[in-house]
Amino acid sequence: MKVVILLLVGCFFGIIACESAPAGPIPTPTPITVEIFESAGNIIDLYESNEVAAEAKYTGRWADIDGAVAEIESKGSRIEVNLAPIGEMFVFSTIVCKISEEDTQSVVNLRKDDIITVRGKIKGVPGVSNVVVEPCVVLGS
Repeated sequence: MKVVILLLVGCFFGIIACESAPAGPIPTPTPITVEIFESAGNIIDLYESNEVAAEAKYTGRWADIDGAVAEIESKGSRIEVNLAPIGEMFVFSTIVCKISEEDTQSVVNLRKDDIITVRGKIKGVPGVSNVVVEPCVVLGS
């Protein structure tokens, strides 16, 4: 009787262990290769003057981008940090860095006109004028 109970208990824990274990090897994340190191001003200028050239040079690529914080706002499940060219007072277009909610801490100390660097994948200009970068993280100021 003890042997039967031990076998049943062993089978029970074996089934639970098998169900909670991963179904296969855990995939290795693809490393990010930053291809572009550029200012917000240069990226915006090219998109405004020649969108075809900007799409070929920037869209779909990972970049480290320097700029001045123009605005920070919460948009649904994302935080948007708008970067303007450094030193320009009046801007029409910005770089929109879309940050996930998990990275909220990276923006709590930012203020308008802070000079920062962000890293993200340039998506292009899906709307009228702003260049979207998503996913995006703040590297520092």
